[in-house]
Amino acid sequence: QSYFLNAYDNFEKLDNKEEIAKLCNNMGRNYSQIGSMDLALSYYKKSLEMSRKIGDSITQATVLLNIGLTYRKSKPDSSLYYYQTALSLVPAKSVDNIRVKIKYNIANYYFDKKEFNKAKTVYQELMDDGLKKHKMEAVSMAHNALDSIYMAEKNNTLSIQYSKEAIRIADSLNQKNLLLKFKNELIKGYEYLGDFKNAFLEYKTYKSIGDSLLNKEKEVAVHELEIKYQSEKKEAENVQLKKDANYKLIAILILIIIAIVLFFLFKNRSNLVREKSIAYEVLMDKYKSEKLERENQSTKIAQLEVLNTPLPEKEKSLIEQILEYYANQKPYLNAKLKVEDVAKYLNVNQKDITAAIKNYDNSNFNSFTNKQRVEEARRKFEDPAFENLKMDVISNQSGFGTIQSFYNAFELYTGVKPAYYRMQMRSC
Repeated sequence: QSYFLNAYDNFEKLDNKEEIAKLCNNMGRNYSQIGSMDLALSYYKKSLEMSRKIGDSITQATVLLNIGLTYRKSKPDSSLYYYQTALSLVPAKSVDNIRVKIKYNIANYYFDKKEFNKAKTVYQELMDDGLKKHKMEAVSMAHNALDSIYMAEKNNTLSIQYSKEAIRIADSLNQKNLLLKFKNELIKGYEYLGDFKNAFLEYKTYKSIGDSLLNKEKEVAVHELEIKYQSEKKEAENVQLKKDANYKLIAILILIIIAIVLFFLFKNRSNLVREKSIAYEVLMDKYKSEKLERENQSTKIAQLEVLNTPLPEKEKSLIEQILEYYANQKPYLNAKLKVEDVAKYLNVNQKDITAAIKNYDNSNFNSFTNKQRVEEARRKFEDPAFENLKMDVISNQSGFGTIQSFYNAFELYTGVKPAYYRMQMRSC
């Protein structure tokens, strides 16, 4: 995402609206993949506005398709609206694959709603159109989709037939990803029918095609199929052992379920760690930029943000006094600083200070003061003169009473841990 943001800045300087529109669409997809739907939709909106201004109907259709995919689970009827709007923007004779993708997702909408006849009609249109225009990838996808419908309708013969044809076409096109996807669904079809022998044989070819792409979940599934197949074989050879084999199979299935649950828990944790790492990087880029700005400026104190805050003149003046007092005298370095101390110094009422701070940044006196202490700690982390000081010394010199309150406040107001912030600032 940080590379996308850099690209965005460059394209803005070049005033390249076409690339900005495409870029915002990609950024929206990025956020959608990590579950940040609000951010995804905000970038899709930017892309849509830009592509409309320049008359790029294909990019508009692509964005509308992506918005529809975002709403597929939560608002299916809204997703259909976006698909249909996207389809209306793509010329019927367009050579772009976007038309195929939109119609495919319209059919998926009907499939999700269990309106199988409508879904079949659209999938069949895709197949016929693909054959006419020699777009065999679309033909294979249509076969695979019809396989899913017939499976849902319990027409097992047609389901397996369409599945095999989808695999044959994908194989002829050397489309490894599609081939693996279709084979995986064929395996599930055989499993559903209880034909574990054919399921296992299909898994062997599946494994040889995409061995490098197999993850733990698929390896567990292979192991499960091997056990089922061996159990069937033993049952045919010795009926007497059937009961014992079933007990063993149940025990192994329980272990597999536990393993799958643990795997997904670990995978979910890994995703959270990755999201946090990305967030940390974005935040640190921001803080490094702020550092450069401060180094290039010679202001008496940090910009008085109060000037941009809609406050009554009396409160605005009081906040300016407080900020200037904090910047010049640094009373917050005293860990025991109280609101009455500030009120006494400024010769004003305590309640006026509390009210002004609340209206200024919606916080109380302690939170406001801790923010200044965090800023003090940040300055020390950025200053080579304090490089060798221990964390508890930095905490104490910044005005915190305990090291734990320092850690809590720093992460609350910056979004990153103090040790990470310090390490990153040393490297820049």
